Amino acid sequence: MEKGLYKDLIEFDFSQNAVLCSQLEWSGSVPRKDYPYMLVLEDGSSRGTIGGGVMEHNVIESAKKILSTGTTLFSEFDLGHSDADGEGGICGGRTKILIEPFTPDIQKFWKSLNMVRSGKDELVLVTEVLEGEKITCSRVFISEEFLFSDFGGDTIAKIKSSKPKNKAISFHLDDGFYLIQPIIAQPLLHIFGAGHVGTSVAQLASFIDLDVAVYDDRSDLANFNRI
Repeated sequence: MEKGLYKDLIEFDFSQNAVLCSQLEWSGSVPRKDYPYMLVLEDGSSRGTIGGGVMEHNVIESAKKILSTGTTLFSEFDLGHSDADGEGGICGGRTKILIEPFTPDIQKFWKSLNMVRSGKDELVLVTEVLEGEKITCSRVFISEEFLFSDFGGDTIAKIKSSKPKNKAISFHLDDGFYLIQPIIAQPLLHIFGAGHVGTSVAQLASFIDLDVAVYDDRSDLANFNRI
Protein backbone atom coordinates (compact mmCIF):
# COMPACT_ATOMS: atom_id res chain seq x y z
CA MET A 1 0.00 0.00 0.00
CA GLU A 2 1.28 3.46 -0.89
CA LYS A 3 2.53 5.48 2.06
CA GLY A 4 0.34 8.46 1.19
CA LEU A 5 -2.85 6.40 1.11
CA TYR A 6 -1.87 4.50 4.25
CA LYS A 7 -1.48 7.83 6.06
CA ASP A 8 -4.91 8.91 4.80
CA LEU A 9 -6.46 5.69 6.10
CA ILE A 10 -5.01 5.82 9.60
CA GLU A 11 -5.51 9.58 10.03
CA PHE A 12 -9.03 9.79 8.58
CA ASP A 13 -11.23 11.64 11.10
CA PHE A 14 -14.64 10.36 9.92
CA SER A 15 -16.00 13.89 9.60
CA GLN A 16 -17.68 12.49 6.50
CA ASN A 17 -18.52 9.00 5.32
CA ALA A 18 -16.08 7.11 3.13
CA VAL A 19 -15.81 3.87 1.16
CA LEU A 20 -12.74 1.65 0.82
CA CYS A 21 -12.15 0.05 -2.59
CA SER A 22 -9.70 -2.88 -2.70
CA GLN A 23 -8.48 -4.84 -5.70
CA LEU A 24 -8.60 -8.49 -4.65
CA GLU A 25 -8.21 -10.33 -7.95
CA TRP A 26 -7.09 -9.70 -11.50
CA SER A 27 -6.52 -11.63 -14.71
CA GLY A 28 -5.06 -10.66 -18.07
CA SER A 29 -3.87 -7.13 -18.75
CA VAL A 30 -5.03 -4.60 -16.13
CA PRO A 31 -3.70 -1.14 -15.13
CA ARG A 32 -2.35 -2.36 -11.79
CA LYS A 33 -1.41 -5.80 -10.49
CA ASP A 34 -0.22 -4.84 -7.01
CA TYR A 35 -3.61 -5.10 -5.28
CA PRO A 36 -4.08 -1.36 -4.75
CA TYR A 37 -6.58 0.43 -2.50
CA MET A 38 -8.59 3.61 -2.97
CA LEU A 39 -10.63 5.66 -0.51
CA VAL A 40 -13.73 7.45 -1.86
CA LEU A 41 -15.14 10.25 0.29
CA GLU A 42 -18.65 11.59 0.66
CA ASP A 43 -17.69 14.90 -0.96
CA GLY A 44 -16.81 13.05 -4.18
CA SER A 45 -13.04 13.19 -3.76
CA SER A 46 -10.81 10.13 -3.63
CA ARG A 47 -7.47 9.13 -2.16
CA GLY A 48 -5.19 6.72 -3.97
CA THR A 49 -5.90 5.00 -7.29
CA ILE A 50 -6.76 1.50 -8.44
CA GLY A 51 -5.69 2.15 -12.02
CA GLY A 52 -7.51 5.17 -13.36
CA GLY A 53 -9.58 5.41 -16.51
CA VAL A 54 -13.15 4.31 -17.05
CA MET A 55 -12.80 1.35 -14.70
CA GLU A 56 -11.83 3.57 -11.78
CA HIS A 57 -14.67 5.96 -12.65
CA ASN A 58 -17.14 3.07 -12.52
CA VAL A 59 -15.75 1.92 -9.18
CA ILE A 60 -16.12 5.44 -7.77
CA GLU A 61 -19.74 5.57 -8.99
CA SER A 62 -20.43 2.25 -7.24
CA ALA A 63 -18.76 3.59 -4.10
CA LYS A 64 -21.02 6.65 -4.12
CA LYS A 65 -24.08 4.36 -4.07
CA ILE A 66 -22.67 2.47 -1.10
CA LEU A 67 -22.33 5.73 0.80
CA SER A 68 -26.13 5.85 0.94
CA THR A 69 -26.91 2.13 1.28
CA GLY A 70 -24.10 1.02 3.61
CA THR A 71 -23.86 -2.32 1.80
CA THR A 72 -20.75 -4.12 0.55
CA LEU A 73 -20.11 -5.08 -3.07
CA PHE A 74 -17.65 -7.53 -4.59
CA SER A 75 -17.83 -6.78 -8.31
CA GLU A 76 -15.94 -7.77 -11.44
CA PHE A 77 -14.97 -5.07 -13.92
CA ASP A 78 -14.30 -6.01 -17.54
CA LEU A 79 -11.48 -4.16 -19.29
CA GLY A 80 -11.74 -6.24 -22.45
CA HIS A 81 -13.61 -3.86 -24.74
CA SER A 82 -11.80 -3.65 -28.07
CA ASP A 83 -13.51 -0.42 -29.21
CA ALA A 84 -11.38 2.51 -28.07
CA ASP A 85 -14.40 4.79 -28.49
CA GLY A 86 -16.61 2.60 -26.31
CA GLU A 87 -17.39 3.03 -22.65
CA GLY A 88 -15.26 0.17 -21.37
CA GLY A 89 -11.53 -0.20 -20.93
CA ILE A 90 -9.28 -1.70 -23.59
CA CYS A 91 -6.59 -3.31 -21.40
CA GLY A 92 -8.02 -6.75 -22.13
CA GLY A 93 -8.23 -8.13 -18.61
CA ARG A 94 -10.62 -8.35 -15.69
CA THR A 95 -10.39 -7.23 -12.10
CA LYS A 96 -12.50 -7.81 -8.99
CA ILE A 97 -12.93 -4.95 -6.56
CA LEU A 98 -14.25 -5.10 -3.00
CA ILE A 99 -16.22 -1.92 -2.25
CA GLU A 100 -17.13 -1.51 1.42
CA PRO A 101 -17.96 1.23 3.94
CA PHE A 102 -14.78 2.48 5.62
CA THR A 103 -15.35 2.07 9.36
CA PRO A 104 -13.37 2.77 12.56
CA ASP A 105 -12.84 -0.99 12.93
CA ILE A 106 -11.19 -1.18 9.50
CA GLN A 107 -9.07 1.84 10.37
CA LYS A 108 -8.01 0.18 13.63
CA PHE A 109 -6.92 -2.88 11.68
CA TRP A 110 -4.72 -0.85 9.35
CA LYS A 111 -3.23 1.03 12.28
CA SER A 112 -2.10 -2.34 13.66
CA LEU A 113 0.05 -2.87 10.56
CA ASN A 114 2.92 -0.88 12.08
CA MET A 115 2.83 -3.09 15.15
CA VAL A 116 2.91 -6.40 13.28
CA ARG A 117 5.65 -5.15 10.96
CA SER A 118 7.88 -4.50 13.96
CA GLY A 119 7.89 -8.18 14.89
CA LYS A 120 10.30 -10.80 13.62
CA ASP A 121 7.72 -13.35 12.48
CA GLU A 122 6.97 -13.81 8.81
CA LEU A 123 3.44 -12.58 8.47
CA VAL A 124 0.76 -12.73 5.83
CA LEU A 125 -2.42 -10.72 5.45
CA VAL A 126 -5.47 -12.87 4.80
CA THR A 127 -8.53 -11.13 3.34
CA GLU A 128 -11.62 -13.34 3.41
CA VAL A 129 -14.78 -12.43 1.51
CA LEU A 130 -17.89 -14.54 2.10
CA GLU A 131 -20.56 -14.31 -0.57
CA GLY A 132 -23.87 -15.34 0.96
CA GLU A 133 -27.12 -13.42 1.25
CA LYS A 134 -24.90 -10.45 1.93
CA ILE A 135 -21.19 -9.98 1.34
CA THR A 136 -18.96 -9.85 4.41
CA CYS A 137 -15.24 -9.20 4.61
CA SER A 138 -12.71 -9.92 7.34
CA ARG A 139 -8.95 -9.36 7.50
CA VAL A 140 -6.34 -10.90 9.77
CA PHE A 141 -2.55 -11.02 10.07
CA ILE A 142 -1.27 -14.53 10.74
CA SER A 143 2.06 -16.30 11.21
CA GLU A 144 3.24 -19.79 12.03
CA GLU A 145 2.77 -19.03 15.72
CA PHE A 146 -0.90 -18.11 15.28
CA LEU A 147 -3.61 -20.74 15.42
CA PHE A 148 -5.22 -21.53 12.08
CA SER A 149 -8.37 -22.91 13.68
CA ASP A 150 -10.60 -20.40 11.90
CA PHE A 151 -9.59 -21.77 8.50
CA GLY A 152 -10.13 -25.10 6.78
CA GLY A 153 -7.29 -27.39 5.74
CA ASP A 154 -7.32 -26.31 2.09
CA THR A 155 -7.15 -22.66 3.09
CA ILE A 156 -4.24 -23.28 5.47
CA ALA A 157 -2.34 -25.13 2.73
CA LYS A 158 -2.84 -22.23 0.32
CA ILE A 159 -1.70 -19.71 2.95
CA LYS A 160 1.46 -21.63 3.76
CA SER A 161 2.31 -22.24 0.12
CA SER A 162 2.18 -18.50 -0.60
CA LYS A 163 4.66 -17.46 2.09
CA PRO A 164 8.00 -18.67 0.61
CA LYS A 165 7.24 -17.02 -2.75
CA ASN A 166 6.76 -13.49 -1.40
CA LYS A 167 3.92 -13.25 -3.89
CA ALA A 168 0.23 -12.60 -3.35
CA ILE A 169 -2.27 -15.25 -4.44
CA SER A 170 -6.06 -15.34 -4.57
CA PHE A 171 -8.39 -18.33 -4.72
CA HIS A 172 -11.99 -19.44 -4.22
CA LEU A 173 -13.06 -22.16 -1.77
CA ASP A 174 -16.73 -23.08 -1.36
CA ASP A 175 -18.60 -19.80 -0.87
CA GLY A 176 -15.48 -17.90 0.19
CA PHE A 177 -12.84 -15.87 -1.62
CA TYR A 178 -9.34 -15.41 -0.18
CA LEU A 179 -6.47 -13.05 -0.93
CA ILE A 180 -3.16 -14.00 0.69
CA GLN A 181 -0.52 -11.25 0.80
CA PRO A 182 2.92 -11.65 2.43
CA ILE A 183 3.86 -8.67 4.61
CA ILE A 184 7.20 -7.52 3.23
CA ALA A 185 9.35 -4.97 5.02
CA GLN A 186 9.43 -1.54 3.41
CA PRO A 187 12.81 -1.07 1.65
CA LEU A 188 15.09 1.69 2.91
CA LEU A 189 17.23 3.63 0.43
CA HIS A 190 20.51 4.92 1.88
CA ILE A 191 21.88 8.04 0.16
CA PHE A 192 25.37 9.29 1.01
CA GLY A 193 25.70 12.97 0.24
CA ALA A 194 23.01 15.65 0.54
CA GLY A 195 24.07 17.82 -2.37
CA HIS A 196 21.82 18.69 -5.29
CA VAL A 197 22.09 15.17 -6.75
CA GLY A 198 21.41 13.42 -3.44
CA THR A 199 18.49 15.74 -2.73
CA SER A 200 16.93 15.04 -6.13
CA VAL A 201 17.36 11.28 -5.69
CA ALA A 202 15.77 11.47 -2.23
CA GLN A 203 12.79 13.41 -3.56
CA LEU A 204 12.31 10.94 -6.41
CA ALA A 205 12.57 7.99 -4.01
CA SER A 206 9.97 9.55 -1.73
CA PHE A 207 7.70 10.07 -4.73
CA ILE A 208 7.72 6.32 -5.42
CA ASP A 209 7.08 5.54 -1.74
CA LEU A 210 10.58 4.42 -0.71
CA ASP A 211 11.79 5.20 2.79
CA VAL A 212 14.98 7.26 2.62
CA ALA A 213 17.98 7.85 4.90
CA VAL A 214 20.37 10.63 3.83
CA TYR A 215 23.86 10.92 5.30
CA ASP A 216 26.01 14.06 5.22
CA ASP A 217 28.21 15.77 7.84
CA ARG A 218 27.11 19.18 6.52
CA SER A 219 24.17 20.17 8.69
CA ASP A 220 23.22 23.00 6.37
CA LEU A 221 22.59 20.40 3.64
CA ALA A 222 21.34 17.33 5.55
CA ASN A 223 18.20 18.66 7.20
CA PHE A 224 14.45 18.21 6.87
CA ASN A 225 13.99 21.60 5.25
CA ARG A 226 15.88 20.46 2.16
CA ILE A 227 15.27 16.72 1.87
